[in-house]
Amino acid sequence: MRHFLRKCVGGLVLASGLVALSAGALAQSYPSRLVKIVVPFPPGGVYDLYARMAADHLTKAFGQQVIIQNNPGGQGVLGSQLVARSKPDGYTLLMGGQATHATNPHLFRNMRIDTLKDFEPVALVAMVGNVLVVNPALPVRDVGQFIAYAKQNPGKVSFSHAGSGTSMSIAGELFKQRTGTKLLSVPYRGSALAANAVVTGEVQSMFANTISVVRQLRAGTLRALGVTTAARQPLIPDIAPIAEQGVEGYEIRSWFGLFAPAGTPKPVIEQLNGELQKMVLLPEYQRRIHESGAVAGTFTPGEFAAFLKQDYEQIGQVVREAGLKAEEN
Repeated sequence: MRHFLRKCVGGLVLASGLVALSAGALAQSYPSRLVKIVVPFPPGGVYDLYARMAADHLTKAFGQQVIIQNNPGGQGVLGSQLVARSKPDGYTLLMGGQATHATNPHLFRNMRIDTLKDFEPVALVAMVGNVLVVNPALPVRDVGQFIAYAKQNPGKVSFSHAGSGTSMSIAGELFKQRTGTKLLSVPYRGSALAANAVVTGEVQSMFANTISVVRQLRAGTLRALGVTTAARQPLIPDIAPIAEQGVEGYEIRSWFGLFAPAGTPKPVIEQLNGELQKMVLLPEYQRRIHESGAVAGTFTPGEFAAFLKQDYEQIGQVVREAGLKAEEN
């Protein structure tokens, strides 16, 4: 019996040693062939933009081609499922974000994947803020005045967005919850239509993606009251955060990052993270990220995982309190 146990223990030690050697060997040779980054949305959007930035850098860094594969559908669910079920070897990655990993799980009852368990967070690539904008005809010039006006006109002040669960929608619902205002939520098919509705006066306000309304702000067809981020934003540095204007603790921002299937060897994750950490410090990347209205991310995989869990819980609370549900197309 003792001899049998010694053989079993010895076999387990040998097996674990082989697994460690295998993971190490994979990391040393990685990547030895083409790497694919799946974007779970159509070409041309922000997910696609940041995925292509990452792919360009990794191609140069690795000497192996890194390509983009767009797999849209189900508000990002289909592409996420594809990667979650892929072989965990570092050759199929996902450009995910707040929508795919923190919001969708609370909107869809049957995603068939667990975004906290079925992925390895690799690296945060970018964070994008929103800004509370109003039609210039509205008699308010800061967040405090906007809150007072909304409370004086309950149910008559509306905010537009590009669909339930978008960053615009979440930012508006969080604002309602933190301020006790009764803003009307008005969805549009796309952020451009939502912003135009504020310009024309169809609705009074919007928690817009900052980059999408810079032109209107400069033209004076929209007025900015406050940013949703904790710090001021590079594109509109004169606009103070909402949290500094009486809504203590208010903060919401979109984020984008690279994920791998759960079980991907840690050395591969760390190698990818290391290269993307280098990317976000490059002057050319800093310029492009600034032009997109974002700030670069610098998280380690562990920090990214902790950040994701916190955002997942915050978004879940907002969605539940607001009673948001996935919209059928």
